[in-house]
Amino acid sequence: MAARVNRLRRALAGKTAWGGCPLEPDVLLRLAQVPPATAATLADVTGVGPAVAERLGGTILHALGTASDPEPEQVAISAPTAKWAALSAWRADVARRMGVPPYVLLPDEVLRAVAAARPRDRAALARVPGIGPRALAKFAADLVALSNDATAT
Repeated sequence: MAARVNRLRRALAGKTAWGGCPLEPDVLLRLAQVPPATAATLADVTGVGPAVAERLGGTILHALGTASDPEPEQVAISAPTAKWAALSAWRADVARRMGVPPYVLLPDEVLRAVAAARPRDRAALARVPGIGPRALAKFAADLVALSNDATAT
């Protein structure tokens, strides 16, 4: 069980803006003791909830050894693409102008999700995991334009 907790902790390390684990230690222990079989049952675990299960469910289930598919982050984009490079360059430029680290604007996993989803409009962008009201209000026009840019495919 300790090995399962450690594997889960390593898998979740750095999945937050501050670089820590998004789940409390007692939640990690509970998940290791009774691993959920699906993302739906993971969402029902106290301390996880539907938002975390949607965003990190594949990673958690994979680390617990209950998922049969590879981690979603590895499936979505495993190597840098032109779209990813364009989004990263945009984020770096905006972050520099705002005087903040790039990950504060949007974490890598959100940029990967945008690159994979290639939203055509604001409504599609709003459905990308990790794009909340703040990011939508501030960056929707830029992100949609970059997603629709034919030169960054």
